Amino acid sequence: MRRGLWLFVSAIAAALGLSFAPATSLKKEQAISPASIALEPFGYGLPQSGQWRNAFALADINGDGILDLVHGPPRKGRGWPVIFIGDGKGGFTRWPAARFPRLPFDYGSVVVADFDGDGSGDDMAIASHLRGLTVLVGDGKGVFSEWGRGLRLLAPGELPSDESFHPGPLVAVDWNRDGRVDLAGLAEGPSRLALRAGDAGGQYGIMVFLNEREGWRAVGFDEGDRSLTGGSLAAGDVDGDGRPDLLAGSATLGFTNLLQRNNTGQSNAQGWPRLGVPAQALVTAVALADVDGNGRSDPILAVSVAEGSKWRNSLQVHLSFPGRFETVVNTQDDGTTPFRALATGDLDKDGRVDLVAVDGKGALSVFRGEKPGVFKLAAREAAPSRRAGCAGYDVHVADLDGDGRDEIIASFAGEPSIFAPNAGRSSGGGIQAWSVKMD
Repeated sequence: MRRGLWLFVSAIAAALGLSFAPATSLKKEQAISPASIALEPFGYGLPQSGQWRNAFALADINGDGILDLVHGPPRKGRGWPVIFIGDGKGGFTRWPAARFPRLPFDYGSVVVADFDGDGSGDDMAIASHLRGLTVLVGDGKGVFSEWGRGLRLLAPGELPSDESFHPGPLVAVDWNRDGRVDLAGLAEGPSRLALRAGDAGGQYGIMVFLNEREGWRAVGFDEGDRSLTGGSLAAGDVDGDGRPDLLAGSATLGFTNLLQRNNTGQSNAQGWPRLGVPAQALVTAVALADVDGNGRSDPILAVSVAEGSKWRNSLQVHLSFPGRFETVVNTQDDGTTPFRALATGDLDKDGRVDLVAVDGKGALSVFRGEKPGVFKLAAREAAPSRRAGCAGYDVHVADLDGDGRDEIIASFAGEPSIFAPNAGRSSGGGIQAWSVKMD
């Protein structure tokens, strides 16, 4: 019970901005300074209301060669996943042909991949809020069937068992390199039902679900931190050994063991230094990208430490080298809200990695990559009045209209909190896209 209560209290503290410790100084700091670009509204047909929470996917779900948008059920909406079909010009239309099995879906993260190996890439994995995980396979025409042997969604009101695992963020990855797409998830945290029952609410930490011929098999990590929960997870080859590794965010103060090495049986500590994250920090969002071009995925972290009534926020880039990391800290001293999601891409086509972020108040920030590990703030757009106070939940960088340049697309949701009813949050949200105009 104490573990569950600590996780619950930490999450509440993060939402309210309570101070626990002064910021820890890190080496090689770079101040984020403006390098202006312009953001313009892009496309049409995406929802301008509703609570579109957790991660969505961009994929060609109907096989026409054009990116579509796949989302879990919106919070407090109809209990079915939602698919918006893209027209290749920036327009999206909700797919009326989509049909789903009768399962106890709830809002949560979605990833799309070719889980059944038929070459179509029209399958989806859905993590339903505090209920578990399932996989659906599509027929290319909008009909989806359950394909989750070994996985289970809890019924509404059902308490989790000690073996239950409720992922928040998901990634699709061939973890064991057998040619079948597996899943990895990071625990979302305890439910109120579990806390009332004096239970921590199942297993925490990172879990990999291996896609085997007999069904899905969960694999935990003894050397990992089994108290870890968070809202962000990324996959990439951090150590350059050809195997995918995992990087997690943390919703609990003081958890810094955020890297899970794909080490094929070796100790996670062997040749694997920890990232230089302050001991009392929250890591609110993560991404992996080869920032310096050396063939290794470099961890990018949105880090927040409370200072009085404000947060000291930074973007940490940990450049990966054999046996060590070189840390570059891009500081923000304007008291902005912590970032909730990160995405990378080359927005200005200069060959350097750029970074996009959404924060807890729904603002969108774009950072130009100046040199390895250094990002300069190029644009920041606050939330419009219709979704004032609604948090950003996910963001992607992709070419939505086929012109060779990437656009930005992000999801938002919010509602008044029982812990901060006067915080100015709206009940609503939406999904929005932008084009990027460079100077």
